[in-house]
Order: sequence, then C-alpha cells, then structure tokens
Amino acid sequence: MNISKDSIKQRFSKACASYENSANVQAIMGQELIYSLEDLYFTNILEIGAGTGLLSENICNSLCYSKFVINDISDEMLACCKERLKEYPNLEYLNCDAEHLPITEKEQFDLIISNACFQWFDNLKQSLEALKDLLTVDGVLAFSIFTEGNFEEIKKCSGISLDYLSSVKLREILKQVFTCYTLKSRTFVLYFEDVKILLKTLKKAGVTGLSGQVWSKGRMQQFIDNYEKNYRTSKGLRLTYKCYYVMAYK
Repeated sequence: MNISKDSIKQRFSKACASYENSANVQAIMGQELIYSLEDLYFTNILEIGAGTGLLSENICNSLCYSKFVINDISDEMLACCKERLKEYPNLEYLNCDAEHLPITEKEQFDLIISNACFQWFDNLKQSLEALKDLLTVDGVLAFSIFTEGNFEEIKKCSGISLDYLSSVKLREILKQVFTCYTLKSRTFVLYFEDVKILLKTLKKAGVTGLSGQVWSKGRMQQFIDNYEKNYRTSKGLRLTYKCYYVMAYK
C-alpha cells in the first residue's frame, strides 16, 4: 500500500496536538538514535521530518553545533516545533517535502539525522543519494526507519500494510549509496486493551494501521474478531513495531 505525500501531510497535521502522547515508540527511537552521537561536535545539522520537535529538542540539549536546520512536510507540525524550541539559538526551519529539499550542495552538513520518517519516502535510494551529496567529507547520515514486520499483526488480519522495506532490500540500497555504514535492528511490542484503542492510538500518532478507505461495519468487525482471536495475550492485544537504526558515512 502506497500513501500520497498529501495524505501523509494531512494525517500528521491533524495529529499535531495528540502526537506526543501517542508516539511512544518513536520517542524511544529518537532517544536511542541520539545516544550514538552524544559527545560529538557538529558544525551544521539538518533534521528531516522533525514533527513536533521531540528529537529536535534532544539534539539541542545533547549535541554541540553551530547551525541546526529543521525540516518537516507539515506546516502545523513545524509550528509546534518552533514553539517548543523558541528559546534555543541558531535554528532555521524548512517546510517542504524532504525528497525535494530546496538546498544546494554549497550548503553542506556534517550531520543529517531523521527519526521514523524515511519509510514514507517514494524513492529511498534516490533520496539517500541526494542527502549524501549534502554531507561534508566524513559527514554522518543517522536515521531510523520502520521496516518489514512493522505492524505485522494488522497486516495479517487485514491484508493491508505500508510497503515497508525488508532488511535485505534496505542493505542493498545502503550498499549502493554508501561504502561505510552500520545497521542495527530493533523490535518493540506494545499491548492494548482492545482493537479500537489500538487504532485510535495509531491515528493520534499520525498513522492509520488500515487504509484510508471507508470500511463497512461487517469488514471492521471481521478484522476485530481476527485480531482478538490471533493476538490476544494475558497482557492485552499485541502490536509489533520493527525498525532499523542506520549510521552511514560519506
């Protein structure tokens, strides 16, 4: 299942107020991404897909830098980010689709970082090549990305899923673009009281586990029944998040 950039922008814009209370896994991913970069100094940093600024604030508090450019496709999300970071110096904001950045190779960065965003890209290989061109010599591209196996329970019960990359395909793309990189897998499992709460939580985080189509009551009930039958545990209904952390070097 592919989702248009307009739909992505609309979903995250609507979820601006509720995102931080629902994107618990994304928050952990951002923290873990930062851990691998702490105590390093960067002259220029570019963040892709900042959202409400959870990772951005971690960067401001944890990393040393001279200039920090913050990007998001949603103007509502970027407005939240600006408000959150209004006391921090040396920040610039860029409201656009990150696959079409209005940045020339003359403006280079020694760190480009992104958390839980690249799975939305239409052409990851092409985007990584473009971002590599924006890196200084010895610059670092650090990102996390949801991959195959993410929301596997929803896929098995509905037949619907974002076209997540497999680990094999991700490695293949990275190998084509970078000569030096590291790749680390991470799995999170959350539990929910029922399916409706599960889906509502995803929606509040700007994600819909199901397609944007209108579902009939019968189809939804069948999905709920299948989920209850196959993934009810003593802790609640299981939902799996699967991601990779990537550190790529120019």
